[in-house]
Amino acid sequence: PVLLTTIIDAGVPMATFTWYKNGQPLLEGNRFTTKYDIYTKTLTLQVLAARPDDQGTYTVRVTNPSGTDETTCKLTIRPVASIDTRPFIQPEYFTQLELKAPPPTKEDMKQMEAPKVVVPLKGVQVNEGSPVLLQATIVGKPTPNFVWLKDGAPLAASNRLRTRYDIGTKQ
Repeated sequence: PVLLTTIIDAGVPMATFTWYKNGQPLLEGNRFTTKYDIYTKTLTLQVLAARPDDQGTYTVRVTNPSGTDETTCKLTIRPVASIDTRPFIQPEYFTQLELKAPPPTKEDMKQMEAPKVVVPLKGVQVNEGSPVLLQATIVGKPTPNFVWLKDGAPLAASNRLRTRYDIGTKQ
C-alpha cells in the first residue's frame, strides 16, 4: 500500500477535502481511502495494492467558506520485476505433469477403445493469481495415460499444478 500524508489545519468551519490525480477528482473506492484525524490534523490517502497506473500527480484541495488551499505530490511506482519462471534445473530433468492409468483389466483388454475426447477443454480467462480448473471428459479402454501440454510442450510437475482423473465421470 501507499500512504500519502499531510498535516492540514481544517479551519473553522471545518474544511472539505478533495483528492485529485492528474487534475481529475479521485473517487474513493475499494483501493483508495482517505482519513482525517482532527487531533493530529493529519490527512491520509491510502492506495491499496499500488500498481503502475496509480503513478501520477496527486493533489488534495482543502476548502471552507473562508478560502481554499492545496498541496501536491508526485507518486512514482517502480514496477516489480516479473517472476522469473525459468527453472533452476533444466526442463529435461523435470517429471512431466501426467497421470498414469491403472493397469488394464482383462475385461479392458477384451473391449479396447481408442482414447476419445467427449467434452473438450474450454478456454478460460482469469485474473492473475486466481486458481484455474481445466476440465475435459475423455474415454478409452484401457484407461488412457494423460500428459498435460502447454504451447505444445509437456508441463513440468510442480506444487502449483495438480492433475487427476475421475474414472466414474471420465473427467
